[in-house]
Amino acid sequence: MERAQPGVPNSPLVRVGRAPDAGVKVGSVIADKYRVEQELGRGGFGVVMRARHLAIDQVVAIKVLTAADDDEWQEDAARFKREGQATAALRSEHVVRILDVDVLPNGSPYMVMEYLEGETLHVTIHTRGPLSVSETADHMVQVLAALAEAHAAGIVHRDLKPANVLVTQGAGGTMVAKVLDFGVSKIAAHSGIAAGAAPITRTGAVIGTVAYMAPEQMLDAKRVDARADLWSVGIMLFELLTKKTPFGKVDDPHIVTSMLTKPPMSLSALRPDLPPALEKIVLRCLEKAPQKRYATAAALASALEPFTTPRARPALDALRRAGRPSGAAAPLEKGAPAVLSAGEGDARRARRTAMLVAAVAVAVAVLFLGLAIGVLIGRSKAEPGGAPSASASASPSASMRK
Repeated sequence: MERAQPGVPNSPLVRVGRAPDAGVKVGSVIADKYRVEQELGRGGFGVVMRARHLAIDQVVAIKVLTAADDDEWQEDAARFKREGQATAALRSEHVVRILDVDVLPNGSPYMVMEYLEGETLHVTIHTRGPLSVSETADHMVQVLAALAEAHAAGIVHRDLKPANVLVTQGAGGTMVAKVLDFGVSKIAAHSGIAAGAAPITRTGAVIGTVAYMAPEQMLDAKRVDARADLWSVGIMLFELLTKKTPFGKVDDPHIVTSMLTKPPMSLSALRPDLPPALEKIVLRCLEKAPQKRYATAAALASALEPFTTPRARPALDALRRAGRPSGAAAPLEKGAPAVLSAGEGDARRARRTAMLVAAVAVAVAVLFLGLAIGVLIGRSKAEPGGAPSASASASPSASMRK
């Protein structure tokens, strides 16, 4: 049974007072073809269910956005639709497959996904503890294969974290990592996804999960490129190897200040057995200036290759064939959001640090206040930390905020 870890928020998009009511129950038939067999997970923004396709006897997972009537419902619905479109556009073995997207009679959008048996990396870390170097590298190379395809298609994920990577059994019994939850992804206009639609993310909005969010994403989630995802991969590498995040506990509001102004904790101090070359890779991912990080998912995967096992070979081969980031994922050199850099004057650096910390701290304070109030009034059946209780096989997503 997959459980959220206490005090680990899955997303800063917290709202209070919306009761989940997806309008479907066990035994219900959706679209005259999907019979609901079991509720797998529920949160303040939606529900995930196991269902069976009646015509072909195929087990699927169905994710339904909670029906509600408030000012942000249209934004939630648009983001949910975009998630389905973005994910369906990708063909990588390391991205969850979307089979159908539609709307229930009550107006709630839903998506039908492949049903996966397995557990998220979040569960793996918190039940087994730090992983070996080879297992960590194998997982992350597969994640990078998914990112490389997304970036080439002009899609930036923007919410990579262990809870959004599910490890399941693939063909031949090999373990396969799959990236979930493209609900807050940034998508290029040329990709053809939601062409002509108004932007969903407001300028200056904090979108994603703070503890895994690149510094430039904190400033403006619209003005990021593929390298923001590679920062998140660096955070995950550190966490898989140490069971800690590099800038402090994920539920500490002071983590924002640490991420923006301080270097990460020493990886070698926490894991003296790690190769120095691996620590250098992680530190490069966590450079505060995007231009100092790896330029592409393929470049980062190439650096990790010496630490992988044969299990990662198909993903590495796919990465060698991957195109370069394009559209929304292409490097933003001109007009990119300002981030802290070593070359800035002390006074200017101090001013910009204070402004950025203050702006993001407000969003983080709202996040934790919302979580506290949500728990007090029992707004959902979620486990502590805001994630729904779900079967390890639930998922396409352990984070249901849409």
